[in-house]
Amino acid sequence: MFELFTTRELAISVYFALFVIYLLWNKKLRPDVLKLIKAAFQPALVKMFFVVACYGTSITVVLSFLPFWKNTYLKDIIIWIVFVGVPVSFSAVNKNSDYYKSMIVNNFAVSAILEFVMGTFTFPLIVEFIIQPIIAVLFVFQAFSDNKEEYKAVNKFFNAIITIFGLLLLILTIRKIIIQGKHLNHFDLLIAFLTPIVFSVVFVPIAYLIAVYAKYEEIFCLYWFNSKTTEQSIAKSRRKQAIKICGLSYKKQKLFKTTCAMKLTVNTTPQEFESIIKQFKQKG
Repeated sequence: MFELFTTRELAISVYFALFVIYLLWNKKLRPDVLKLIKAAFQPALVKMFFVVACYGTSITVVLSFLPFWKNTYLKDIIIWIVFVGVPVSFSAVNKNSDYYKSMIVNNFAVSAILEFVMGTFTFPLIVEFIIQPIIAVLFVFQAFSDNKEEYKAVNKFFNAIITIFGLLLLILTIRKIIIQGKHLNHFDLLIAFLTPIVFSVVFVPIAYLIAVYAKYEEIFCLYWFNSKTTEQSIAKSRRKQAIKICGLSYKKQKLFKTTCAMKLTVNTTPQEFESIIKQFKQKG
């Protein structure tokens, strides 16, 4: 089982588990941690997470029928879905069209390629146990001193240290690649490199649909679309009208909210609502 995971993944997992145990063990921090866990399991978030997980599972099942498929590919896919797929899908809410392009383009950035190389070729477990806390501490101090004028010199220092440390790790990683070159499975490495690219592409539709769903939820929470504050039949009719007009167009949803929804009041009659909708259709 442990052969499936890199030494870096094992080291990070151990430190993460210890950190979680510490948070739950600490009586002062425990209530806040439990509140955070409770917030993470809100029905709306669980529902969206379930949708994304099912979508990722469906894509994986389809890919499993490819002739070169190996079950060992599952690990990288699961890690990508949990730590990248879910966050980018949730983050799509209130983003413009450039966000979906960046989901794909970012995989070809030099930093992404370096991250893949350094994440694939790791060091012995004991070395990873030593360097991971060092990296974490450096980034914590760098983040703490960032955007603070009084710590500008400190921030430059930590940026320089991180750069030097990163270059050292990169040099050692390249050296390891050269030494192990003859024994590497180049096809499996290619699959590992392509996995985030392929899944970034196929996750664009689900990320977009989640953004559309969230925007409708945002619109329907408004006073005059809400069946709790407006007569149920009227609220339902207005929601249907909004869906019929906007469809799956996120752009139309945003325009509808700013130009139509904000014109409505509690006293808006059905005839006035129809007039507002008609004006929107003419503009669209």
